[in-house]
Amino acid sequence: MSKKKSTILGLLGILLVIIVAIACTKYSQHQKQLQEQKISAMKKQSSKKVVAAAKASSIAKQKKENAKWKKYSTKISFPILMYHSISNVSGNSLCVSPEKFKQEMQWLKKHGYYTLTAAEAYRVLTTNEKPAKKIVWVTLDDGYEDNYTAAYPILKKYKIKATINLITGQIQNKQANKLTVAQLKEMKKSGLVSYGSHTVNHLDLSELTATEQNYQIKNSKSWLDKTLDQNTKYLCYPSGKYNSLTLTEAKKAGYTIATSTEEGLASSSNGLLELHRVRVSPNLSDTGFQNLLEYGE
Repeated sequence: MSKKKSTILGLLGILLVIIVAIACTKYSQHQKQLQEQKISAMKKQSSKKVVAAAKASSIAKQKKENAKWKKYSTKISFPILMYHSISNVSGNSLCVSPEKFKQEMQWLKKHGYYTLTAAEAYRVLTTNEKPAKKIVWVTLDDGYEDNYTAAYPILKKYKIKATINLITGQIQNKQANKLTVAQLKEMKKSGLVSYGSHTVNHLDLSELTATEQNYQIKNSKSWLDKTLDQNTKYLCYPSGKYNSLTLTEAKKAGYTIATSTEEGLASSSNGLLELHRVRVSPNLSDTGFQNLLEYGE
């Protein structure tokens, strides 16, 4: 064989090796792609199953919850507890000590009270149904930071639901001793804490014009809705002060339920935007606490 032919054959051999190598690489890549597509399809299928299972679980849970709700022939009334700061400040009627708050939440748990959210309270009042024989709505006004540092751990311990009524202007201005947005979001995520509006600046609504009231009522709702990704339906009047204009503005803003500081048990007879509450004083005895729950006094 001539040298020239030998060289050509050698080059052809090299070319063949290259072609085979390219073919193998392409085949390997194709197989890898098929495998990735298969894995992706399996993941999608698995994800769909997870979503479907979660949805089914949610529906089953909702059905189970709904099964607890029973309609009553007589008008339902229940206590809405009013707290403010949970702190050790003697001589201040707005401050209940953490020890006392813990004792009272423990009392609720021990005696079989179901704690309502604002949405559940609305359902009770509009359908005359309730999810348990004993129900109560725990509210805390003004958004003190100790609601997070002192009250929240107790709520978690006893799995008590509560609604904190926020003065949105103070949170926006990062006022000292008031809750932060990060704290609000953390508590909301637990499913135990929800939020109502306590207006923008905590002014006496009964002394304001319709325009001024609209600003206080509507803007606080807008901030809460946007910041906490919710549809705020509950309004708590600052110091319980309101008038006929307030009721009109609250309804226009989209609130369906509101509380005053009028003493007594809450019922639809109060009016959905004029619900009574019971103030929890710092030195309340167990008997006194029980009377608040049962009789609203």
